[in-house]
Amino acid sequence: SLSVTLLPGALSRLAREFPGVKPSVRTLAAENIARAVASGRADVGLLAGAPRASLRGLSVRLLFEEPLVALMKKSDPFAKSKRLNLAQLASRELLLVPDGTFLSDIIHEACDQAGFSPRVRLTLASAEALRETVRAGLGVTILPRGYASPSDRDLVAVPLTRPTPKREVLLVERGPDQLATPRAAQAFASILTEK
Repeated sequence: SLSVTLLPGALSRLAREFPGVKPSVRTLAAENIARAVASGRADVGLLAGAPRASLRGLSVRLLFEEPLVALMKKSDPFAKSKRLNLAQLASRELLLVPDGTFLSDIIHEACDQAGFSPRVRLTLASAEALRETVRAGLGVTILPRGYASPSDRDLVAVPLTRPTPKREVLLVERGPDQLATPRAAQAFASILTEK
């Protein structure tokens, strides 16, 4: 998901400030990124929602925490709410990411804390596809706030409370002496940590 929301701006700035750096970007499932960095297949990785225990042996920097929101059509009865207690979604069928992903774990844990198990109407592995399925009128989803545009004419993102599910957005890397391109990796890390 970060390749859509965070990476484009960071890569553009990297190209402007360090024109000699020619990054090669691969998109992987978040669950595979730490392994790619640890094995040397990648110098740095961006991932969100990973439990810290899954990142042992890597240098980890917290870039920011991103809250999850309920994303719905503007015509939805909850769309005018300033915020929504998560338990208010207990009776709704939700469109969610598949089980076994970091994001799914965060959503299910938050629903457990709110006292319910989500009623899942549809699962899609792509957050973009979930957003567009909501736009098509199939239901409500829970996604990171970065997927919601304030200028969207059809959709609204309502902040969630009690609890407010969040995901940590992390930069992971091996030690500088283990990097194939330490200066390029450092430049990229600097850009990301300044955001």
